[in-house]
Amino acid sequence: LIYTTVRPDNIGCKGDPACELEDVYIADKAGKGWGNPRPIKEINTNAMDASIALSPDGQNLFIYRNPPAGGDIFESHLDGKKWTDPKSVGEPVNSKSYETTVSISPDGKRMFFTSDRAGGFGDTDIYMSELQPDKKWGAPKNLGPKINTLFADDSPFFHPDGVTLYFSSTGRNDCLGGFDIYQTTLQPDGSWSTPQNLGYPINTPDNDIYFVLSADKKDGYYASAKEGGYG
Repeated sequence: LIYTTVRPDNIGCKGDPACELEDVYIADKAGKGWGNPRPIKEINTNAMDASIALSPDGQNLFIYRNPPAGGDIFESHLDGKKWTDPKSVGEPVNSKSYETTVSISPDGKRMFFTSDRAGGFGDTDIYMSELQPDKKWGAPKNLGPKINTLFADDSPFFHPDGVTLYFSSTGRNDCLGGFDIYQTTLQPDGSWSTPQNLGYPINTPDNDIYFVLSADKKDGYYASAKEGGYG
């Protein structure tokens, strides 16, 4: 399990309990639970580092960093047992605006990501870029008003089944409150089905976001501010 956390022993926090700099940690499955989490030293810096996606084959880790010009998406590759130094995915995916979350299709040819760049429908929108023959990402396309709203739409996760997209939104009429998690399906004509709210108890009046689902669709993981957590 690779995840993002804020804790006083983060590299950039140096023991400061009020620090808000995120680091990337990893934990291994241990029976029915998890082993002790440890920081991924090759990824973390003195600034903000957040894990935002793992490629379907587990070989590419996508990182969010917040350089002076805005938030960008970076990519690291697993080389043996170590991760390479993250490199920006570059333009046209990254821009002077914020690009914050990402998901890669199972064939590696489509990238879904979130941006607040000009020309969108609202606060943040979800876009898709296709891999070109020269192995560079093509011009991003907004997923359109069926997916994006006047408010924040974020955290796309394109499932390994190749047709199901999960995302979170604050701008839909059936939101229970804050961010809710939705599901939509890619149709044969390239359009998307009407997004369906996953409903309670997954969604609550608090923020429910960053949903990912295992390939066999039996285990889902997400972040929530609902009651019963640790902070």
